[in-house]
Amino acid sequence: MASFRIENITKAFGKFTALNQVSTELDEDLISAIIGPNGAGKTTLVNVCTGMFPPDSGGLFFDSRNVTKQPSHKRVQLGIARTFQIVNIFPELTVRENIRVPLLYARHKTEVEEAADALLDTYGLARFRDTRAVNISHGDQKLLEMAMAIAVAPKVLFLDEPTAGVGMEEKEKIIETVQRFKGKNMITAIIEHDMETVFRIADRIIVMNEGEVIAQGSPEEIKSNAFVRKIYLKEEV
Repeated sequence: MASFRIENITKAFGKFTALNQVSTELDEDLISAIIGPNGAGKTTLVNVCTGMFPPDSGGLFFDSRNVTKQPSHKRVQLGIARTFQIVNIFPELTVRENIRVPLLYARHKTEVEEAADALLDTYGLARFRDTRAVNISHGDQKLLEMAMAIAVAPKVLFLDEPTAGVGMEEKEKIIETVQRFKGKNMITAIIEHDMETVFRIADRIIVMNEGEVIAQGSPEEIKSNAFVRKIYLKEEV
C-alpha cells in the first residue's frame, strides 16, 4: 500500500519558522485531515509537499521514493496533485475547456473528449460545459478545480480548504465528492477548518499548531485529546 511520508520537515521564512520538525505519514485509501488554527503551518506544509517551496531540512518520500528535491512539475508527473485555498482555474475558458487542459497533458489526444465528458458528469458540471468558469458559483468552481486535479489521475491529492466560502448545498456536494475518493487507490489529504466536515470525512486527523504537529490519530482519539480540545476546539478541559 502506497504512502506519502513526511520526515522532520523544517521551513523558515526569514526569522519566522513556519514548519518545525514536522513528521507524519499519509496512507493510501484513507482521508487524512490536516487541521489547526490560522498560521499553524498547514498550507505551508502542502506547499512544501507539492514542490512550491523547498524545505530547509527534512525529507519527503512518496512510496519510498525520495521526492524532497523534485520540482513541482516532476511531482505532478509522479502523480502528486493539489487544489488551492483560492480557486485556481482558467476563468475566461469554459468549464469543459478547463477540464481539457490537464487532460491534454495526461491523456492521449484520442481519449480527451470522452474523458472530459465523463468528468463533467461525475462532478455534476455537465450543465455548465459551455459556460465560462468565471460565471459559475464559487462552490461549482471548487468542484471544477477538483475535477481538473483528478484529470491527471493523481496518486496523491492535497485539497486546501475545499469547502471554504461555499453554501450548505454546495458543501454537501463537495463532501460527497471527497468521500468517493476512498477506495480509489489514492492518498488524500485535506486542509479544513470546519470541524463538522472533518469529523464526517476524515479517517485520520493531523493537528498542527505554531508550525508543529501536536497530535495525530483517529477522529475519536483527537476528540478525546485534552490538549487539542483546549487549544483548537476551544473547550474547557
